[in-house]
Amino acid sequence: MPSPLAHSVTGYALAQLGVAGSIQKHWGTITYALFVAIAPDFDFALQLLTGENYHRGATHSLLFCLGLSAIAGIISYGVNKRKAHVWFGLTLIIYASHLLLDYLTRGGSGIQFLWPLPNYYQSPILIFPSVRHWEGLFHRSHLVFLGFETLYAVLLLTLSQWIRQKGWSTQPKP
Repeated sequence: MPSPLAHSVTGYALAQLGVAGSIQKHWGTITYALFVAIAPDFDFALQLLTGENYHRGATHSLLFCLGLSAIAGIISYGVNKRKAHVWFGLTLIIYASHLLLDYLTRGGSGIQFLWPLPNYYQSPILIFPSVRHWEGLFHRSHLVFLGFETLYAVLLLTLSQWIRQKGWSTQPKP
């Protein structure tokens, strides 16, 4: 599965490209985007508490994605009615990016995209290499994974900067 690095970089790039529309980009918005980008993986906390494996289950589903996005929209509606749809969209797109990256990952059984249905889904086109957890934290096999994620991060940030410079995003040029 992609690490928090890949998920965070994706959320950051999407926020910078203007998926937030008319929301002003400042540290609070970027922090929110980073939080949403890694939020599906907070299901590990339940595993720590119960010993059961919940990873890539309910929090990796379309239902959870829509629910969290609706909550963001409702909360923002109370603050600024004209921005509620923007916060809904920002949350939806960034949260869904996490699901997409996990869907495109080698190893594991996929994600439970249609939870509460029991089926797991995995793309036939697998882009992200799997992590070999059983090898331990500092095994040389992780160099492939770390190299791929670093390359992904550099390419995605370079691409998003290029798009912004060309004026193809909704955000002003730097």
